[in-house]
Amino acid sequence: MSLSKILSYKELGFIEDMRYKFLCLKKTILNEVNQSLFLETTDKDVWFKNCARILFSSFSQKDLQIIATIEKKYNKIKLFNNTLNGGLNGILENIIFLYEECKFGKMTLEKNTMNSIIIGSKFNHQGNFRSYYQLAQFIEDDYENNRFHKMKSKLNDELDKIEKETVKNKQFTSDTLDFSKKECLNIDYLLKQKYYPFVNNLIKSLEKGESFEIGIPFLNRLPTLYHKGITSLKLPSDTKWEHITIQFLDYDKVKIQAPNKFSKVVNFRKMGFENQKNGKPNKQWELLYNLSRYRGDLSWTIATYRKKVDSHPLSTPIIRKQIQRLSNTLKEYFNITDAPFYDYTKIGAYKTKFSLLPDPLNAKIIL
Repeated sequence: MSLSKILSYKELGFIEDMRYKFLCLKKTILNEVNQSLFLETTDKDVWFKNCARILFSSFSQKDLQIIATIEKKYNKIKLFNNTLNGGLNGILENIIFLYEECKFGKMTLEKNTMNSIIIGSKFNHQGNFRSYYQLAQFIEDDYENNRFHKMKSKLNDELDKIEKETVKNKQFTSDTLDFSKKECLNIDYLLKQKYYPFVNNLIKSLEKGESFEIGIPFLNRLPTLYHKGITSLKLPSDTKWEHITIQFLDYDKVKIQAPNKFSKVVNFRKMGFENQKNGKPNKQWELLYNLSRYRGDLSWTIATYRKKVDSHPLSTPIIRKQIQRLSNTLKEYFNITDAPFYDYTKIGAYKTKFSLLPDPLNAKIIL
């Protein structure tokens, strides 16, 4: 049965429009897998949340409804006995599979056990094993048969434990997806045209820091901006910059990890990077965020090249002063007297001593 017989012209046109979106989405997810997932320092739960945000921020509520309708109709179409599908569910299934495997290691455990059985076998002294199917010959040897079943029994016990952990984790997976849908879906919000001038003037006044009498009832609900000193982070004793990992969760928040399983999520305000005029992140926070896209390592040689290809804002002479201000704030918040950056004159680059990881939604692909 052809597509044109079961899909409307509008749905067929929608498929064409979505193809490019799906391609970009797959490339982004693959980059996240390559850049972050397999790192030991990566929090797998945070990685999954970021991927869910990437997924749902790419579409509107209406997009998802049409995609669901098309995927349901696609199930009636078969090509070479394989059922076709619209792609979104497949991407989501792959994300969940990779997340669970990297977190619980079920398939990795199975593979390692099978390799141990083969490598330790007396039948393998000449390296004759080519396939796991050859394990069937163990039945003919009492020693190998007992050894095989003992290791298999141990494997089954471990797999049962993993299965229980996976089942318990299902609720987290489901809740994360539901939350990401509500938080990130690109829903169109309607505003009546007669309110446009008021809203536009109100926003301009707020940005300039001016008073706007009509907006006072709304402004009274907002917290007053005031400067307050930075409360230093209480890290484990003898913590050095090299022991710290800072990972952006989004533009406003980071996750800080340190020895003794120390982990804390904080925003730019807590760390002292708030612009006191407008309550937004200041230039030093913007610099830290941009540095994270390059894993905290920026040399002038690379920057000069990048300036030609993408005019990156880090390729400016002003960076020296900003680096100094950024260093001072970081030292105050982390309560570490040493400089958080390596000596530029020695290595010819602005490089953080701590591990700096990017927000997956805006991670820069470095070739």
